[in-house]
Amino acid sequence: MTTTIVAITSPWDFFVCVSDEMTVHGDRQSAEAHAAIGNRILTPDWNVAHSADDSQYVAPIIEVVKEKIKEKKTWSADELKEYFSQACSAAIQRKFLDRHLRRYGYENFEQFRQRGRQELVEQFYKLCQILDDAELGSDFIVYGYDFQKAAHLFIVSGKGEILDQRQFKYAVIGRNRSLALSYLRRKASNFEFIATVGRLLEAKFFTEAGTDGEKSTTITFKGRLGDDISVAHAPIAQIKGIWETDVSTGALSKISSLVAAIQEEMEDANAPLFWRGQFLSAAEATTV
Repeated sequence: MTTTIVAITSPWDFFVCVSDEMTVHGDRQSAEAHAAIGNRILTPDWNVAHSADDSQYVAPIIEVVKEKIKEKKTWSADELKEYFSQACSAAIQRKFLDRHLRRYGYENFEQFRQRGRQELVEQFYKLCQILDDAELGSDFIVYGYDFQKAAHLFIVSGKGEILDQRQFKYAVIGRNRSLALSYLRRKASNFEFIATVGRLLEAKFFTEAGTDGEKSTTITFKGRLGDDISVAHAPIAQIKGIWETDVSTGALSKISSLVAAIQEEMEDANAPLFWRGQFLSAAEATTV
């Protein structure tokens, strides 16, 4: 599971999502293709990023949630959490049915609930323990803005548990989650945009240190106006190069020139409302 980090930045609650792709046997996805897979758009206001050891459940869960969203004109962040939790729980039950119950002749999960205790006796309780421990091998970070344009950020675990991260202003998933969290917690942060980009990238590079394989970090920015902008690899590679050659101080002390490279990349990406050398509030942007 690759490490994925999302943070809410100040003062305008822009989101920054840092993830990666890996070259395996010479097969490399473009930044755009990776962003489409690893950081999906639910709606213009909501995104979902994932990290998975088993990715077969990722797309079906997201599609189930999308269908739920289509059924309503408006919905709250709490409803979105419920949609994800329900979709994950249903996927766990289907996985459990295929792996364990069909061999006992059960055609659906409801049959197991109604007849399993009587028919399977002790094996029923063993299966229940397996079910309690079951997970999908896929975690999600869901982030975006509700109908009042308030920012929300939460994790959906592989067990379908919801972990609200809005009060912390950042969320981390993936195999090296603990390493990334320890790095991010070393110093207090006011989540100012430029500093936060640097901290997230440093945490990402820290979790990759000493691992096998060639990884390419990607960054996606999201704003209230529905802007989703991915930064290509060149500026990020410059940041990583400085971090690797000066681990004692990290890239943060030199972040201004590096973010300038990201800024240039974003300006070239034709994103005038989101970034024109300075960040615009929604009100300012509408006058441009």
